[in-house]
Formats: sequence, structure tokens, C-alpha cells
Amino acid sequence: MPRALTRSGRHPGAVAAREVARKAARSGALWGLIFAFLLVVQILANIASYKTQASRDQLEAACGTNIGLTR
Repeated sequence: MPRALTRSGRHPGAVAAREVARKAARSGALWGLIFAFLLVVQILANIASYKTQASRDQLEAACGTNIGLTR
């Protein structure tokens, strides 16, 4: 039995799959940009908060043994 075709000559399932993939890619790219922005903000906040090597060493000593942060 032949597949039903749309006016464009494509299978309806292929048309739907392409539309879903396009929307998922756009949504994924948007979320990627949001997370990248949050990462940059956090990096800049850490740079501003821990300006000296001594303060960074102190932070590492405080958090370095926390198993939840190291794994």
C-alpha cells in the first residue's frame, strides 16, 4: 500500500518530524544561550569576590573537601 503524500510530495510523518526537530533545535539553542549567560555571570561574580590568590585558596580549602562539589 503506497504512503499517503501531502501536497508537497512528502510523507505527513516526515513533515511533522521536521517541524518538531526545528522547534526543538530553536528551543535548545535558546536554553544554551541562557545557561551560557548564567555561567559567564557566575564566573564574573567569582572573579569580583575572590580577587587575591589567598582568597581563592581559602575558598578551595573550604569547598575542596565537599564530596557534593568534587564529584
